[in-house]
Amino acid sequence: MNFSRFNFLGYSKSWWLVLVVGVVMVICGFAYWFWPVAGFAVASQIFGWLLILAGIVQLLVAAGPHFPRGWGWWIAGGIIDMFIGFMLVRSIILSEFVFPYFLALIFLYWGITMIISSVNGHKGRYWWLYVINGVRLLLY
Repeated sequence: MNFSRFNFLGYSKSWWLVLVVGVVMVICGFAYWFWPVAGFAVASQIFGWLLILAGIVQLLVAAGPHFPRGWGWWIAGGIIDMFIGFMLVRSIILSEFVFPYFLALIFLYWGITMIISSVNGHKGRYWWLYVINGVRLLLY
């Protein structure tokens, strides 16, 4: 049986990078299981730092030589992301309050995206796995 057909992320020449990320995520999952309060505080702070990083990337894309259409929106989005990121990094209580809502919105988005893409028939023979994953994500 060829298990490469079950890959939901597509085909990649950097399979080892996906493997390393998976192993690190399993280790972090066990650490989060044993120390949930500290893990939640760390995860919410990482979320703030990732927002700062996303804001920097948006500003660099907008200021680059091949700036996209609507570059003003990229600049506005980058400034807003950096502002919110700095607020979350500054206050652990605020970041712990916002983090669950962000995760809920991401799960809703991924679930709806998977269901819509499976109905459109873009996923080939295993379209039903996307329906199952989409419904599972919506139920979280």
